[in-house]
Amino acid sequence: MTELRPEDPHGFRDYGQALEQAGQLTKALDMYRKVAFGDWDSRLWGTKQVAKEDLRRVAAKLMARKNISPSIKRKLQPYAKGGHDKIVVTISWDTDN
Repeated sequence: MTELRPEDPHGFRDYGQALEQAGQLTKALDMYRKVAFGDWDSRLWGTKQVAKEDLRRVAAKLMARKNISPSIKRKLQPYAKGGHDKIVVTISWDTDN
């Protein structure tokens, strides 16, 4: 999906979710970061907000690992702060009108 519609952040977020579920947290973090801080159409601002929550959750998971280096931990720290991921509601529609 990311190759077919590179202008759509949803494919990158979906890929990030698949990577996260497969335990590939570093790669998932990269996908979420791409969505959260990418230059997307202004209509898609909500997707960036959701991706920032995803980014926060994965950064916190990575920081909880015992074998993480202090330098990597410092880089992840800003992403791991704050957020509320108890319930996430996503509303989507397929029209520009």
